[in-house]
Amino acid sequence: MSKAIKNGYYPIATPDVIRTHVADRCGYQARSGENQYYLLANEDKCLSGTAEIPLAGMYLNKNVLYSDLPIKLVAFGRCFRVETGGRGRGEGRLYRVHQFSKVELFGLTANEDRTESEELLDEMVALQKEINTELGLHCRVLDMPTEDLGVPAYRKFDIEAWMPGLNRYGEVTSASNCTDYQSQRLNITYRMKDVPVSKYKTCPDWKYVHTVNGTACAVPRTLIALLETHQKENGSYSLPDVLGASQHVSISPSGPHIIYFGDSLELNCFSPLAAYYTWIFDDDTVENTQNLTISYKEPSDSIYGGTYICKAESYSGRYLNTSVFVAFESYFTLSPESVLAESGDNVTLQCKVTGYPIPSIFWIKLLVPVNNTELIDLNETMEGIGNTMIEYYATDYSNTSMLTFNSIEYDDFGFYACIAMQSNDSLMAEMGIFSLSDTSTVTVIETGPSITLTSVNGSDGGRYTCVALNEAGIDSATAELRVWPEILTNPNNIYTQDGEGDVSFECLADSFPSPQYCWEIFNETLNEFYAISNESERFLMFDVVEYEDNGKYRCVATAAMMSAISDEAVLTVSPDGSVEIDPSIIIATNGSTVTFTCSARGGPNNTFVWIRSNATGLIANETELMSLLAMAPVDVDGFLDAAGPLIIENGTELTLEYINATMDGGNYSCVVINEAGLGTVETTLYVAPVIMLHPEDRLVTQGEYFILSCLADAFPLPTYQWERMNRTSGYFEEITGETSSDLRFNNVDFDEFGMYRCVASSEGINDTAVSRGALVTETGPNITLTSVNGSNGGIYTCVVLNEAGIENATVELRVRPEILTNPNNIYAQNGEGDVSFECLADSFPSPQYCWEKFNETLNEFYPISNESERSLMFDVVEYEDNGRYRCVATAPTINGSAISGEAVLTVSPEGSVEIDPEFTIVTNGSTVTFTCSARGGPNNTFIWTRSNATGSMANETELMNLAAMISIDVDGFLDAAGPLIIENGTELTLEYINATRDGGNYSCVVINEAGFVAVETTLYVAPIITLHPQDQLVTLGQYFTLSCLADAFPSRMYQWERMNCTSGYFEEITAETSSDLRFNNIDFDKFGMYRCVASSEGINETAVSRGALVTG
Repeated sequence: MSKAIKNGYYPIATPDVIRTHVADRCGYQARSGENQYYLLANEDKCLSGTAEIPLAGMYLNKNVLYSDLPIKLVAFGRCFRVETGGRGRGEGRLYRVHQFSKVELFGLTANEDRTESEELLDEMVALQKEINTELGLHCRVLDMPTEDLGVPAYRKFDIEAWMPGLNRYGEVTSASNCTDYQSQRLNITYRMKDVPVSKYKTCPDWKYVHTVNGTACAVPRTLIALLETHQKENGSYSLPDVLGASQHVSISPSGPHIIYFGDSLELNCFSPLAAYYTWIFDDDTVENTQNLTISYKEPSDSIYGGTYICKAESYSGRYLNTSVFVAFESYFTLSPESVLAESGDNVTLQCKVTGYPIPSIFWIKLLVPVNNTELIDLNETMEGIGNTMIEYYATDYSNTSMLTFNSIEYDDFGFYACIAMQSNDSLMAEMGIFSLSDTSTVTVIETGPSITLTSVNGSDGGRYTCVALNEAGIDSATAELRVWPEILTNPNNIYTQDGEGDVSFECLADSFPSPQYCWEIFNETLNEFYAISNESERFLMFDVVEYEDNGKYRCVATAAMMSAISDEAVLTVSPDGSVEIDPSIIIATNGSTVTFTCSARGGPNNTFVWIRSNATGLIANETELMSLLAMAPVDVDGFLDAAGPLIIENGTELTLEYINATMDGGNYSCVVINEAGLGTVETTLYVAPVIMLHPEDRLVTQGEYFILSCLADAFPLPTYQWERMNRTSGYFEEITGETSSDLRFNNVDFDEFGMYRCVASSEGINDTAVSRGALVTETGPNITLTSVNGSNGGIYTCVVLNEAGIENATVELRVRPEILTNPNNIYAQNGEGDVSFECLADSFPSPQYCWEKFNETLNEFYPISNESERSLMFDVVEYEDNGRYRCVATAPTINGSAISGEAVLTVSPEGSVEIDPEFTIVTNGSTVTFTCSARGGPNNTFIWTRSNATGSMANETELMNLAAMISIDVDGFLDAAGPLIIENGTELTLEYINATRDGGNYSCVVINEAGFVAVETTLYVAPIITLHPQDQLVTLGQYFTLSCLADAFPSRMYQWERMNCTSGYFEEITAETSSDLRFNNIDFDKFGMYRCVASSEGINETAVSRGALVTG
């Protein structure tokens, strides 16, 4: 509403109940002729389908002036829709509902050349796009084709927004140009612009207006798009600012503000939903506009300093406010003036300042005269001001201070300033000078031909004037005293960290003229100091210290052709954060050599030492050493003395030779220290495992106890894993749980004979050490195997030996394949993923698998290509995958195979059932056949049932419970559904159709062991007149009834019509919709030809009775 009102639309409140004939004249009906609105019984009224109708009805039979056009209206109204037969029928939930609210735009335009209504249509579409864009919706604009236009529309635009839940665009707003369709039927005209008002009654030159309408916001559909577009992953919503999700009012530029004398400040207040703005200062309204200007042209304007409040109010009366603080800069209306005085005089300096907040004033004495800008940056004043009295006088907008010297002395000479303070910030200063002129010359009025200065310093420098006078006249001469520079304060050493801010060297010199400063840094390469560019202040500032700033510095002060050099000062930067070791880690082997190199930044005078870390990775004695670092500067020698027993190497490199894992593996720390701090970083020497003791072959007898042993060396400490050779594959395999250095055999039996080895590994090291294999076997001429299976298969070697020699022979044991695990039946849905049959066989050599599927046409199993694993996987089940499967196991070099039991994959028919036709419209007495089809299976069973009035299958709940278990008891389901079944098989044929008996909904139910599904179709029976109204010969005042009966499905509806005697056409009789047309006290005007029209919802065809003549 706010957007429309801001664009010139006048708000109107519309009723919910309207005249039916107004809706008809607006063309509010579907092309099928069906009503789209709810009628009120026995009244010529209906519920409003859109605010467009009452807005248009406001101008029924009205004439408007050309000068008043265009007329633009906006209304928020409730809409009531039957929603049958329209575009989009079938949408549910919020998308298409019977009652909703919306904001409707409506306009009347002139009809001079048709461009007026087209321009208003474009304006409405632009406003709709702006609204939806601000809501953050993704929209498209459609110029609708003729077949999708409403009855009154000449042109129509639909705006569709993306609705993620529907996965498509959906209509949210529309705009239509109805030209003069509605105005002709509502008789809305305007007078031509060139027709005088005096001809209003007689001039026929009137034109019909054009009407344009558009939806600014249809609430339910906009909510769908808005919530689905802005929903987050966690289910919450982030709504756009225009809805007030982050509703606020803001002032720009943002404050607080300082206004300088002579300037103005313009403030702008803004709120997304505001219609009115009010500025408030000191509880009074000062402006009723969005912008506010505050000026500082006169000193007294500073009384307007303070807090300003902006109040933003919407059309609905809701408001928000915010504030901004405005200060007025200190402005001196009276500055202290220079004074020339004699010793003993009383001198007063006066200062007056205005501003807001009202400034406070204090006085300072300076070493040298400075201007206002320099004074703000001044860091030091001379000694405090003594021998004085300070007084203050304040008004509403100013403050006055007087500095009085009682009996001024020579030492009081100097430069004085008054400082105005606001919010603890120095904003302005003015100076007064005790001198004869503006040359800063010190003038002391004393008598005598000479002046003596003792303990001369820079403050004594300057021009001195000797004045000689007698009764004959006066003369004078001047002399200048220059004082060579002298360093008063030398810079101090600095100990700091990389990244530390606001660090500075300070140097102070004295001379006349005032000294000029230059800072120098020592160049270690050239072995000399060199000047630092652009550093001419007494402070050398480091905004942020960097490692490379370390070194020796000094300042040079020059004046009067001479210079003074300060003592050297060192900036020491801690190496903390910069220490690196190369390599950061290393993996070595026993007996090798490795070198670590340490580097660091910062300094100067970085000292490098290497320390062996303890098992936790910390430096031994770390706590004691860290306490030595608490003071600055750090006692480097003391630290090294305390760390002495821990230090294993000095310098930037650490070299370890002939490495031994036990002795050398571990963590090493490089420690870098200087007077500013310490930095340390750790590296690790990993030593790859090596086997030190290999397990030995063992010749044993069954039942014997013995141990295989293995030892390795590594860092970190080695872990062990014993492995045994698989006699079938020839590969070693891990023995579960055997992870110690010893492998123990208790009561060894034949199954444990074989080749063993140990594998040593170390955490963090990919390389492993593998021992030699150790053979465990037995003696004797015979070997007996019981309960033979695939694991016993392989090559056996018999070794015979005596004192004269040794000989051996081999034999191979092959085991035929046997199915151990048969595949199980599967019950699945189309589209289900990761479904598989499992089959397990045993043999030696290892079994090879082949999967087969039964071919119903050939009545035999056939192999499935590329399926040679023990699992038959279905990544995504499809309907056609249903059927019987089995697996076949074979073994190389062995004749014969093992075949598993059959397993059935049953795929539910859900999602595949279709009825042809989907629905049909027939007439009484005809015959119709419905055909049902489905995929999936096998063993799909088809039955037909009659649905109940709600469209659901009778007894559905009970039947669903029977289908909840997998596999489904199909026979039990059919037994339970028996009373409901009207036909078995894929076809249902209905003959000699009767609407009352046969019209309705039918369901085809398809079931198998994996699932079931019911799909519905509808048999519509077109209306037919079964009882026609009869002619009636009556007398005036008589009571009688015309009766009409029809048969149809859905239930028939009646509409009585009467022939128009003039046109010869039948016309509907309002509100006569029953099967009987009653006449009470008939008169001549009601004589005529009558008939009834029978219709049925969803069927275009109607049945029309014979005409019945009513006459006297």
